Amino acid sequence: MNLLKHCLYRILTIKKRGEFFFKAGVFFLVSIPNLSGLLFLISLFFSFFKKRTNYFKCIWNKIFFTAGILLLTSSIIHNVPINSPNNSEFINNNSFIGLFNWIPYFLCFWLFQPYLKLTKDRKKISQIFLYGSFPFLISCIGQYFFNWYGPMEFLNGFIIWFQRPIDFEYGGGLTGLFNNANYAGSWLLFMWPFCLAHLYELKQSKKVKAFIAILSSIIILLLFFTKSRNAWLGSILTIPFINSTENIKLLIPLIILFILLVSIVSFPIFPDYLKRLAGYIVPDQISRTTQFGSLATLGEIIPRIKIFEFSLKLIKEKPFFGWGSATFPFLFEAENKSLWYWHSHNIYIETAQSYGLICAFAIFLPIFVILFKSFRKIFLSFKNNDYLKSNSFEKAWWTASFTFLISQLFDIQYFDFRISMIFWIFLSGLACVLKDNHYKFNENKS
Repeated sequence: MNLLKHCLYRILTIKKRGEFFFKAGVFFLVSIPNLSGLLFLISLFFSFFKKRTNYFKCIWNKIFFTAGILLLTSSIIHNVPINSPNNSEFINNNSFIGLFNWIPYFLCFWLFQPYLKLTKDRKKISQIFLYGSFPFLISCIGQYFFNWYGPMEFLNGFIIWFQRPIDFEYGGGLTGLFNNANYAGSWLLFMWPFCLAHLYELKQSKKVKAFIAILSSIIILLLFFTKSRNAWLGSILTIPFINSTENIKLLIPLIILFILLVSIVSFPIFPDYLKRLAGYIVPDQISRTTQFGSLATLGEIIPRIKIFEFSLKLIKEKPFFGWGSATFPFLFEAENKSLWYWHSHNIYIETAQSYGLICAFAIFLPIFVILFKSFRKIFLSFKNNDYLKSNSFEKAWWTASFTFLISQLFDIQYFDFRISMIFWIFLSGLACVLKDNHYKFNENKS
C-alpha cells in the first residue's frame, strides 16, 4: 500500500503530467486499451486547461466542428420515425453510438498537439509506440508458431487478450491481440515505417541497427502471415517514402517475390508442393482471383464490387443525411437474403452512406489537405536543409498515415479504438508539422 501511495505521489508531482499520461496512453494502447483510454482522457484534461489558443483559431478545428454538427444533425434525423427503416432489427440509437467514432477524436486532434509540437516530441512518441507494440509482436509469434490461444486474463480480468485459433484450412491469417487478421496487418503496417526510420537513422550504433534490422524482418514476416492484402500493398508502398533513393533497392525484390508467389498459386505448371508452400503466404482471395480456369462472375470472385455498387445506390437514395450508422448490414441482407457484411469495406463510402455526402466531405477534406500540405513540407521543402534530410521519422509519421488511409479504400479497420486512436495521433502530429519552424524557410522559397 505504501509503495502504491508513493507511486501515485510521484506521478502527481511530475511537472509535465499531461505529457506523462499521453506517453503512457500510447505505450499501453495496443496491449491494454481500456487503461490506455483512461490515460488519454487524463492527458486531454491537462491539455484542455493548459492550452492557451482559441479552438476556433485553427481552420481544421472549424471544419471538424462543422462535421460534428452535421453528424449530430444526421443522427437526430435518423431517429425521426418517418426516416426509420421499416425493419424491427434496426436500432436507431446506433447513429448516436456511431458519433463516438468521430466527435471525440476531433477533440483529441486539437488537445494532443501540445504533446507533438516539436520534431523531437514526435520522434519520442513514435519510439514509445514501437516499444508498446512489443506485447503485440509476442502475441503474434505465440499465436502463429506456438498455438497460444485465449482468452488470457490478467489482474482479475482487467487485461484480457483474445487470441483465437488460426483457421489454416480456410486461409486464415494471424490476428495477435486483434480479432481480425486485417486489423493485425494494419497495426504492423503502422509499425513498419518507424522501423525503417530507425534503420536509416544516421546516429545509430551497429548493435542497435542489427537489432532494428531483426525487428523489421520479424514485422514484415508477421505481416505476410496475416494474409492481409491491404497490409501487403501498404508494406510495398511504405519503402520508397522513407528513403526513396536507397530503399528502392528493397522495393524491387519485394515486388519480384510477390509476383513469383502469385504466379505459383495461379498457373498449373508449378508442382503441388510449391503451390501449398506459396498458399501459406498468398491470401486465398488473391489466389482465387488470379487462378486460370473456370471462373464465376466477377461479382462472386470480388464481392467488394457488389458491396460498393449497393453502397453507392444507398448514397444516391439518401445523399444528404444518409441511412444511419451500422445500417449497412441490415440493408444489404434485406436485398441479398443469404449474404451478410458488417460494413461497406470503404471508410469513405461507409461514412457517406451512414451520415450523408456533405458530412463525409467535411470529415475527410481537412484530413486529406493536412496530408497533402504535410507531404510538401516533409518531402519537398527540405532540399537545402540537412537536418530534415536526415530525419526519417517525419517521413515515417507521414507514411504511416498515408498507407492507413489507402488501406481504408478496401477494408475498414478504423472502427477499432486502438487503430482509430493511433491514426488521430498521427494526424495531430502532421498538423504540428505544418506549424513547425524547421520547415518555414524552405517552404517560403518553394
